[in-house]
Amino acid sequence: MTSTSKDAPESGYAVPPPNLFGVDFGLRLLLLASAVSALVVLVTSKQTESIPTSLPPPFPPFISRDAKFQHSPAFIYLLVALSVTCFYSIITVAASFSAITSPSPSPRMLFHLVLSDAVMAGVTASATGSAGSVAYLGLKGNSHVNWNKVCNVYDKFCRHVGSSAAVSLAASVLLVSLVMLSVLARIGVRSGIFGGNMVDVRPSESDLLGFSVPLEIFSFSCTRTSCKNLPKEAALTCLPMQVFREGPDHAPRFKATVDFNGETFESPTFCSTLRQAEHAAAEVALNTLSNRGPSRSLAAKVLDETGIYKNLLQETAHRAGMKLPVYTTVRSGPGHTPIFTCTVELAGMSFTGDPAKTKKQAQKNAAMAAWSALKHCE
Repeated sequence: MTSTSKDAPESGYAVPPPNLFGVDFGLRLLLLASAVSALVVLVTSKQTESIPTSLPPPFPPFISRDAKFQHSPAFIYLLVALSVTCFYSIITVAASFSAITSPSPSPRMLFHLVLSDAVMAGVTASATGSAGSVAYLGLKGNSHVNWNKVCNVYDKFCRHVGSSAAVSLAASVLLVSLVMLSVLARIGVRSGIFGGNMVDVRPSESDLLGFSVPLEIFSFSCTRTSCKNLPKEAALTCLPMQVFREGPDHAPRFKATVDFNGETFESPTFCSTLRQAEHAAAEVALNTLSNRGPSRSLAAKVLDETGIYKNLLQETAHRAGMKLPVYTTVRSGPGHTPIFTCTVELAGMSFTGDPAKTKKQAQKNAAMAAWSALKHCE
């Protein structure tokens, strides 16, 4: 009796977060430009007009009146807030540039920078709101309290004040965007705020779907590939992987080391994501161990036991923009001793693995056959 089952393709996984160095620096430059523009427009908001008096002689028919931002406390508050924002922007632009050029900026300084962004966003937004409310009264007036509109007379003054308030609102949005950028970057980095440069991490399920190296071999505390499941003659020792982190919170760099069987292997360069660093260190270890005669069979056996070939196929399809692999398993033989044969479809090609006693092992064999065939095609 023969039966066929077709498994749904495995789900994909998240792409590593982008490097946000340039975004932060660009936003701070825009903040500086907007704050300076709003400040200049507000300072130049001055207009003199002749107002008719409607008084009989000898009183003059017209009197001259000035409209200045100094006449309103709300506009003075906006002036002070914009001045502080300009000064703050200059400092933070320099700090952002130093964070780009510095190999390891202080995490505490970067955290305080985020708090300062939040405070400045509140100050700028409140000043913009107060100035905008007064400007609206000048434009529309308020008949309920006999406040007449003045923008029909002081049109230039009102245009300056309105433009300054609008640009100040844009500066507030930029400050909020900087806070959100730092928060999103913090969520994407698995480390503490004051955690220093070295963090001890454990991989998530998606992290184990690496680039081209089975990270399961170097499982943290041997939970995913238990040491007891490895060959006894290997006498393996599973030690934690250590990841060294440097750079600002929104754009960190990572370098990993892994201790495997008494030896330490290190990723050759700094990587933009934690997962890249983990797999770079694992790749160095695997390449070194697999080239040692007795370790070749051990590496192959561990690879087979972890099912890493399925992960490698999924990673390859994901990076190439293709559909994920589809496994079709055929069951044959008597019911008490079934035999499973699996075929995997990838990029319009089919690969069949060796028969196995379990469906899971048959899928591993098919993935191994597909990966071997693809490697030979390189």
